[in-house]
Amino acid sequence: ALSFIGGASIPEGARANLIDSISKNPENFNFIVESEGFIYSLKILQIPRIKSNNKFAQNSISSNYAKIAELQATTELAKYLDKGRLNRKIFNNSEAADYAIRVFYSQKIRIQSLTSIIDDSALSLVFTAKNNVPELSEHEIMNNYCKYLYEQAQKFFSKKDFVNALEILHQIHYMSWADISAYLGASYCFLQMNQKEDAAKLTLELINTMSQDMKPDDFASAGRILFYSGLKDEGFNAIEQAYNLLKKK
Repeated sequence: ALSFIGGASIPEGARANLIDSISKNPENFNFIVESEGFIYSLKILQIPRIKSNNKFAQNSISSNYAKIAELQATTELAKYLDKGRLNRKIFNNSEAADYAIRVFYSQKIRIQSLTSIIDDSALSLVFTAKNNVPELSEHEIMNNYCKYLYEQAQKFFSKKDFVNALEILHQIHYMSWADISAYLGASYCFLQMNQKEDAAKLTLELINTMSQDMKPDDFASAGRILFYSGLKDEGFNAIEQAYNLLKKK
């Protein structure tokens, strides 16, 4: 870490502050310092060594860890900028909340980064000006938060782990995130778990509230779910809506 900071293209004041922080806390892997109007976040990751002598595989692992170090350094910077303003009782999934604020600040402000691999460590330093921190937008945070949760639900869904997928999709529904795919995914999970009444109820809720935004494929999927949930008339109606939308194209 001292070698990395010593060679980094940053002001001498920032370098001195970081070196001092590292020297005082040599067991740490995260460091945040302020200097001359900038905030610096340093992340250090140990890179695992593979047993074989496959240099290509080892280089690939090292490269991935360098990217992870940069993401984690940016996350720590975002949490520092947030200063606890995000209501973690509402956004109670810590990974999704961290992702949400990282994406929010990354899109709003200019964040510079320096990343390197030294021996068996991946190191990343990210920094931004202290005076350009925007006000937190809860609407944008919620969208980022729910997008992260939906991606996690999709991973469980692809493994046919419908119980865990549905648990996450319930969290999304609680946040009132109006996403058609999330509705259909939750409905399909209910159907796979033989909870046909819940599958039909959620699908009908989707059609009643978001039909104006639904595409032919969405109506077709909704129709199949309704049909296999036992609501054949409603299922055929949804299929008919899909057909009518296709005719208009």
